[in-house]
Amino acid sequence: MEDPNPEVKKAVLFERRILMTVTVGQLVALMLWIVAISTNGWTEVRGVEDREVFVPKTQRYLLYATTGVWRSCRYAYANKSKPVFYDQCTNIQLFPPEGSRTETTGLLDQQRSVAAFAIISTCIQVLGLVFSFYTFKLTRYMFKRLAACCHLIASGCTLTVIEVTTNAVELEARNFPTRHPKGTEWHYGYSYIIAWFTFVLLMVATIAFAACSRKRKKNKAPDEQFALEEEPIIIGR
Repeated sequence: MEDPNPEVKKAVLFERRILMTVTVGQLVALMLWIVAISTNGWTEVRGVEDREVFVPKTQRYLLYATTGVWRSCRYAYANKSKPVFYDQCTNIQLFPPEGSRTETTGLLDQQRSVAAFAIISTCIQVLGLVFSFYTFKLTRYMFKRLAACCHLIASGCTLTVIEVTTNAVELEARNFPTRHPKGTEWHYGYSYIIAWFTFVLLMVATIAFAACSRKRKKNKAPDEQFALEEEPIIIGR
């Protein structure tokens, strides 16, 4: 084999630095995603101009309510003079008893979808992170492409969680006045914003690993060992 090409070496080193930076970003993305799906700050319901809203069903004045993937919380006063503050958080029942299923079936299906895709996204992000780190041990292009595929699937699952959450809260606002009383308005919370940051980091990782996954053989490789690892593996008897 010819002497190593210094330009090729520089290009490979540059790619490795990009992939290392992106991999660290993926580690940050995974931690952000865990924070996002573990907190109940996806959506928030408040009175217009932050006013307390009387809810006839509970006979309390709603201050604000927050909802996440697994739990929802309501914060209210006992009366307008605010002597007693109520902080009530409940887990979202994804599989309630048969007798309790009413008109919330459509909303329940969306909540189940959010929970399922949140778990799937987490698992695939972990798998993609493993492949990402493995590319620094074995430079074979196949592992980079596997990492890119994992990041792409994880980004799709993350986007699904975001979109279904949006549809679910819009459905609540239209059809469930007990959750969105008259005189209230809803907006996205910090968990929702964190989820979008995670999605962006996943897409950046997808593009980076896909762009750096081309084969380098012979004179296009920085050294003989690199070229050997890029050669196809023949499985025989």
